[in-house]
Amino acid sequence: MADSTVKNEREQRRLYLQARQRVILSVTIGFLAVALLISLPGALGLFSPTHATKEATISTNYGVVTACPAQDTVSLNSSEVTIRVLNGTNKSGLGSAVGEELRNRGFILQSIGDYDSKTVLERTEIRFGKSALTQAYTLAEQFNDAILRMDNRNDKLIDVVIGSSFDNLISKDKTPKAGSKLSGATNCVPLDDMKDLPQAPEHQEVN
Repeated sequence: MADSTVKNEREQRRLYLQARQRVILSVTIGFLAVALLISLPGALGLFSPTHATKEATISTNYGVVTACPAQDTVSLNSSEVTIRVLNGTNKSGLGSAVGEELRNRGFILQSIGDYDSKTVLERTEIRFGKSALTQAYTLAEQFNDAILRMDNRNDKLIDVVIGSSFDNLISKDKTPKAGSKLSGATNCVPLDDMKDLPQAPEHQEVN
């Protein structure tokens, strides 16, 4: 009788432990599922403040005032845009890599070189004058974080100064086609309002 009682107690304890393990496992799985549902939108950037801030920053040209494209202006063919690529980072060969890729996309590559070697530029800049406004906006569609910055050059050469935040060009199949309507930054101003522009660096002029 005693042996039977002991066996029953052991069996009941075994069944209890199994049931408890199932409950713990179910709770753990449920917790992980909830955590995944909560974290997934953030991982995708759907509700991320950082993502929203980045989009807002891009739309305002990172606070740099530049000229607006004329109303109903459309992007050009890449073969109508001549560029010089300068490496503003300490990553050797980055300027060459970007320049060659832009040439592969049809842009006219005048030359590749280094920016001021004592200065590491934080963000990529597209530098241009009043005569190359449409060309600059056309080129900017290849980048996801470049600043459009004007100087006082009168020709159509555009300098692309690669900054340390550069990751990659926008995928070729995601860039707008030539003839797409161009939109200016939310803080852009009429071209004639761009005065007292900084001195352009020495360059071989393109007309």
